[in-house]
Amino acid sequence: MNEHRIIPCLLLDGSRFVKTVQFANPIYVGDPVNVLSLFNSFEVDEVVLLDISGARERRPTSSALLRELAAEFQADREIERLQLRQEVINLE
Repeated sequence: MNEHRIIPCLLLDGSRFVKTVQFANPIYVGDPVNVLSLFNSFEVDEVVLLDISGARERRPTSSALLRELAAEFQADREIERLQLRQEVINLE
C-alpha cells in the first residue's frame, strides 16, 4: 500500500508560529494552540516543530509550551492507539 502522508513543518519563533523564506524575515502565522487545532481538525498524523528562536539563542524549547501543544494535538484516535499499546504491554 502506497499511501501519501502530509507532515506539516511549523516554525516556532518564541511563542508564535511564523513563515519564513530561508529562516529570514519571519511573518506571523498564528498562535500555536490555534494553528495546531486547525491541523488537528485536518487529522494530520504528526507535525514537525522547529524552534528557530531557540536555535538562534542556543536554548531549549519551553517544556511548558511543548506540553500545552502536545495536549492540544492529542486526537481521540491517538488516545485509543495508546490505550491499545498499553494493553499489549500489560500482556507481556
